[in-house]
Amino acid sequence: MSAYRVLPDDVAAARHDLGQALVVVTFVMIAVPSIMDFEVDFLSFWPAVFFAAIPAAFIPYVSWRKMWVFRSVLEVSCCSFVLVVPVLVLTYGSMRFNMPMADATLINLDRTLGFDWMRFVLAVDRSAFASRLLESAYSSLMKQMVLIPVLLCILNFQARAYQLMTALVVLSLLSAIVSIPFPSVGAYAGHGFDGKSLQNINAYFGYFFLESFNAVRAQDHFVLSLSNSAGIITFPSGHAAFATLSIWAAWPSRWLRYPVLALNMLMILSAITHGAHYLVDVIAGGAVAIMAIRIATRGFPRIPDIAKFLQLPSVFGGREAAPPVQVNPQGQL
Repeated sequence: MSAYRVLPDDVAAARHDLGQALVVVTFVMIAVPSIMDFEVDFLSFWPAVFFAAIPAAFIPYVSWRKMWVFRSVLEVSCCSFVLVVPVLVLTYGSMRFNMPMADATLINLDRTLGFDWMRFVLAVDRSAFASRLLESAYSSLMKQMVLIPVLLCILNFQARAYQLMTALVVLSLLSAIVSIPFPSVGAYAGHGFDGKSLQNINAYFGYFFLESFNAVRAQDHFVLSLSNSAGIITFPSGHAAFATLSIWAAWPSRWLRYPVLALNMLMILSAITHGAHYLVDVIAGGAVAIMAIRIATRGFPRIPDIAKFLQLPSVFGGREAAPPVQVNPQGQL
């Protein structure tokens, strides 16, 4: 981990884009419950705020000392915890539309692709080792969400770490929109499959979200809290999307590239076996992640510049343009 006294332009630009993205997703998060007629018990999410506040408390000091690498570590750590709240609010808002169930459509799409979901799951279930391996990969999402950006910062890929967090913000917005016409109970319930018949695969994640999923769609007065929250979007697959982002983010680092690739290829497979996703869910997750990457790397939209438009200070500072290069009439610098 190297230190530098002047923040590199690419890091400053990526950091500013993340600030812009956080402003946008915060306003969307505040607006969605009112628009979709449900409530959010924000106080119940205090654990996420608490864990975010720990690194946030040190940001002013390291900024004052111009310890930019340490600041990037603290900022991406803070974002990893904070993003839990808007992601959940947006997903519940999308399911609040209460659109017709799409399981029959998703099953038919899998069949069109020639994929036999039940045969694949039963094949994995025959191996205790494969089942445990995929379960570990499936459960690694939050750990990776915290660790990968931090490791990128430590390994001097701070710009990529900020871009990863921006892509996660964009992903949450895109996934919420894409999922609206495709509410689904998941492949276990969709296929009428009895998860208790499995010998090695833990089917818990394929069923536990259903109570909350049905509640937000059916209850007139729904209150979202940490205790009743779950990952209720199945199309597109959040695990497949995050795996795609992680592989892309880690690719420039020779230390992270192949371990992250291996772990997240397993996570993609586990989305089918342990997350009860259809194959088309996984494909859609990868496609949405690629869209999020393109937006994050091209610069988060600033038309208008949100902070300037609202006359608020930019969340993560501005991106100052370098002074123009002076050229004399002979073309010399």
